[in-house]
Amino acid sequence: LNIIACENMVGASEFLKQKVFAHLEPQEASNLESSVGFPNAAVDRIVPPQDNSHDMLLVSVEPYFEWITDKNAFVPPIPSIPGMQTVDNLKAYVERKIFTLNTGHAISAYLGYRKGYSTTKEAIQDEQIHSVVKGAMEESGRYLMHHFNFSLEEHEKYIEKTLKRFKNPNLIDEIVRVARQPIRKLGPKDRLVYPAKKALEIGINPSNLVKGIAAALKFDWQGDDEALTLQAMIKKEGIQRVLTRICNISEGSVLSTLIIDAFNKMP
Repeated sequence: LNIIACENMVGASEFLKQKVFAHLEPQEASNLESSVGFPNAAVDRIVPPQDNSHDMLLVSVEPYFEWITDKNAFVPPIPSIPGMQTVDNLKAYVERKIFTLNTGHAISAYLGYRKGYSTTKEAIQDEQIHSVVKGAMEESGRYLMHHFNFSLEEHEKYIEKTLKRFKNPNLIDEIVRVARQPIRKLGPKDRLVYPAKKALEIGINPSNLVKGIAAALKFDWQGDDEALTLQAMIKKEGIQRVLTRICNISEGSVLSTLIIDAFNKMP
């Protein structure tokens, strides 16, 4: 038996396994270890807010999907499931998804909010925003190609495919939904700060990622508790202290200087 937790969470199946094993006796856990697999997975499909009051089982999704699983975590035999891919290096595909799709989606929302747009589709159709989003994906892509050996041609196609998905006229995603929880999304291991740090490590100026980070720091929607907390922190402690506390970015570092400059210049 193999159990795959298809959640938008890194290591979801392993997390589920830990929770299950916590309720088992040592012998039970030993028996289960050899007979039940918990392969982690990367699941990529945009699911917009639903209007399914007439049928709770009806779910609207985009046509595109990607479902990649960790080949080495299955208990043999690996099942043949339509649409499921198995790979040796799942981390590469998890990071590609997070630091391309999630990064671009978040930046389109934060910049779109600054310009007064309501949906991410409206935002990505703005030429300036589109340019920054694509640039941010390319910056994070330099790290991904360097670290995981994705080819330039392969990754450029992935970026173009992702941008095309954002423009799907049938997917109406509100900016405030995508932009919510800015403190979490500004975390040191999350979609904005992490790729910016990694880009700098290999000599890439993450100028577009920095614009996204600055816009996230300015997100002040009254309907999101994290946004209000973030703005209160900035007002009380200053932007540098917030970068240190939330993003784990050292005072005086190159990235800190770039972000503060972009933050101060952003309308």
